[in-house]
Amino acid sequence: MTQSNINCCYHRTRMVLVDDNPCFMRSLSLSVPAASTCLQFTMPYKALQYLKEEYQASTAAFSHQGNNCKAIIEQLQQPRRFDDISLVIVDYAMPGLNGLDLCAQLINSPYKKILLTGKAEQALAVEAFNNGLIDGYIRKDDPQFLDNFNEMVRRLQHLYFKTLSTPMLSNLQQTTDCALNLATYQKLYQHYYEQYNIKESYLIDTTGSLLMLDDQSLPHWLITRSGSQMQAYTDLAMSHDASTFVSDSLNEREFLPFFGLNFQVDQVAMEEWDLNLFACQTLVDYPEDFYVAFISLLFEESLPNFAAPLQKIS
Repeated sequence: MTQSNINCCYHRTRMVLVDDNPCFMRSLSLSVPAASTCLQFTMPYKALQYLKEEYQASTAAFSHQGNNCKAIIEQLQQPRRFDDISLVIVDYAMPGLNGLDLCAQLINSPYKKILLTGKAEQALAVEAFNNGLIDGYIRKDDPQFLDNFNEMVRRLQHLYFKTLSTPMLSNLQQTTDCALNLATYQKLYQHYYEQYNIKESYLIDTTGSLLMLDDQSLPHWLITRSGSQMQAYTDLAMSHDASTFVSDSLNEREFLPFFGLNFQVDQVAMEEWDLNLFACQTLVDYPEDFYVAFISLLFEESLPNFAAPLQKIS
């Protein structure tokens, strides 16, 4: 197993730019990755007041020690989720409060911090980075400034969600029925993430299943079941006189069941199980294998409150 590179939650966020040069700040705001929007402050004290006293993040709900995925799923229902701030980018040389002093007052905040420097301040930036005061720094006179800046923004946005996800992922690492740490599962996730231009993802169960939304906000699901879960489904189907198709599909591990977010296995009639089985592949692991299905679905109602059993689309 490897450390998971899959976060419990990921979506578009905002960044805060703090620079007393409004022309430079406006130019920089037009160059940020499409996954971000910007709040701009020319006065560092105003930025600090907003970040410490006025701003409230919606992502705080799922940064907890438990293994309950409900808070993560609820994040999808948050209309303000795209207003969450993941990054604070500050210029070093500003009147009244320099960039490092501002970052020092945000030391316990969840934001990732980037310091913009000149040649004279690089040594200070290196020291601040090594001491954990900032998460990155870039010289404004760097010939590759925009490329390096955008790459750092993407990396630190991912790290922001990684930090929020760490408590829950650490707990899940202690279990044997979670696929998130499997290198093969992470490779599958990355494949679909790139192929379908995924912009949001949400962990929906402790086995590692994910709901992903593409750039058109269309849903895709990466559903995983452990070997013990598959055996439990198989035993349940056989004890309730399921159809031969359902029993054989589960017993031979060719299909796995998925009943949606709002349905538990005991809420779906056995005669409807064949509508909720999806072709899967096997990920070999020890002490038990995992089974994974990638599903693209259409729903009659908006996510995540669809009320009818899921239907496969051809």
